[in-house]
Amino acid sequence: MQLREIPINYFGIELIRNGEFENLGNFSNTQDRLLIFLEDINYLSTAIDHPTVSCVITRKEIAEKIPKNIGLAVADNPKIAFFKFHNYLSKNTDFYCTPFDTEISDSAIVHQNAYVATKNVRIGHGCIIESGVSILEGTTTGKDVTVRAGSTIGAIGNENIREHDNSFFRVEQAGGVLLSNGVIISSNSCIQRSVFKNATFLGEETVVDSLVLIGHQVFIGKRCFITGGVVIAGSTVIGDDVYIGPNATISNNLHIGNKVFITIGSVVTKNIDSEKAWIRDKMISRRVFETVRSFKKRTK
Repeated sequence: MQLREIPINYFGIELIRNGEFENLGNFSNTQDRLLIFLEDINYLSTAIDHPTVSCVITRKEIAEKIPKNIGLAVADNPKIAFFKFHNYLSKNTDFYCTPFDTEISDSAIVHQNAYVATKNVRIGHGCIIESGVSILEGTTTGKDVTVRAGSTIGAIGNENIREHDNSFFRVEQAGGVLLSNGVIISSNSCIQRSVFKNATFLGEETVVDSLVLIGHQVFIGKRCFITGGVVIAGSTVIGDDVYIGPNATISNNLHIGNKVFITIGSVVTKNIDSEKAWIRDKMISRRVFETVRSFKKRTK
């Protein structure tokens, strides 16, 4: 799609230089030909150094600093214009998804009291969908995925944008959820669908316990164990072999490395390097943590 195809008058966007894009997103997205918004000049270098940004909606005073190889449009409020355009694409076009009839493998077991949307769902070989589960549009599962009673996959998150007059409009969740092979979702958990094309993702053999909330566009790697009551806010990236203890809260837009251990009740507000442990609100070496924990067990 090209910038010149945007209905200019409706979104208050002025085209400066045409460009082509295939995806919308923020700085954490790495999909090809990305359209982003930029309203703060402090993030200029992040935008122009981003490897896949092809088009930008920004303010007039920043526009002259955008390189000539990047498509350019300006608006008084780039964020509002961007998300109104995103909502337009979601509601009125097939930009995010070409609709299809739901596909359920003949080998999948879907309880009669489960709800599966009739459009835009794929359930793979050997999956088990228990009673009271809701599988909503945009959900795709791999093989041998289990979703226990009462859980919701593909829920709509509550993201709102404030207008100039302090009113709000809701951001459409136009993406999906991808559960890889062998994922287990325990009872009464909720996984939100993504805002953009890159799905909320759970890697192979990851296990999610009961009463867990996973926000939109979260990426979780392989073999992670997420225990009961955990909240993971949107757009956070979690590596492989990560353990998250009961009732931990993970803030949004964070990067958590591989083989990280997060203890019970922790509040994580910063990135965590691989092979570290997070205790309450502090990061330490995973090796030191395991040594201390082993010592405490021996001395009990």
